[in-house]
Amino acid sequence: MTTIERFEMKRKRPMNRYVFFTGDGYAEDLEGEPIENLQILGFALGEAPEAAFEALKTECSYLKSFSYNVVKAYRIVGEVTTWDLTSSGGLSRLIK
Repeated sequence: MTTIERFEMKRKRPMNRYVFFTGDGYAEDLEGEPIENLQILGFALGEAPEAAFEALKTECSYLKSFSYNVVKAYRIVGEVTTWDLTSSGGLSRLIK
């Protein structure tokens, strides 16, 4: 296989979408009470999480000004589902 053929095969690989987040930091609920929470740092595409993280750091260079100890990634494989917690009758599932 030639170098060009290898490049073409690599280029055709599907890109994965990742969400990057951290548990570092502090969050409060609407009444000012501390809560355990995860902070979403951003979303990026890559063949693997490492490549996507490099893309995220390039696209969101402001992240370099923050200090996080641990950043985690999940590959996104499905559609987004949203729940409206303010609807009457409790939990109402909305599909986007």
